[in-house]
Amino acid sequence: RARRARASPPPGRLCERHRGARSVSGTRGRVAFGCSVRLWRNGMVGVAGGLEGTNYSASAEVYDPESGTWAPTGSLTTARALQTAILLPAGKVLAPGGYTGAALVSAELYDPTTGIWTPTGSPVVPRAFHTGTLLPDGHVPAAGGSPGPPLLPGA
Repeated sequence: RARRARASPPPGRLCERHRGARSVSGTRGRVAFGCSVRLWRNGMVGVAGGLEGTNYSASAEVYDPESGTWAPTGSLTTARALQTAILLPAGKVLAPGGYTGAALVSAELYDPTTGIWTPTGSPVVPRAFHTGTLLPDGHVPAAGGSPGPPLLPGA
């Protein structure tokens, strides 16, 4: 059974997959295809990257379900879409891979206490449309996805 967040998302969709597309809406009105969305331990929701129109985005935002408000936070160091986001035990968020015309072989680490993204160890294989899972020993294997151009809706 799926776990629910503490409060409902804002009117519209917080993040919904529809044939591979994700959209983010709310007070800020930011819409992005292929952004990563992660629920943090403190109940906040982080949204990063994506494709906004025809531009890859490095922007990141935080949604507070208690107040129903969005706030900008530190930008990714590399604009990217179709990355995954993994919550690590210390509360940081790992965002490996992604796509910017080609699958990426880089990763970034977000610290919600500082609002800063920093480059970190690179994946072995470039991936987009993939998943990552935190294992009990702290490793995060990536699985699936595509090392080449992903199939985009309408393509």
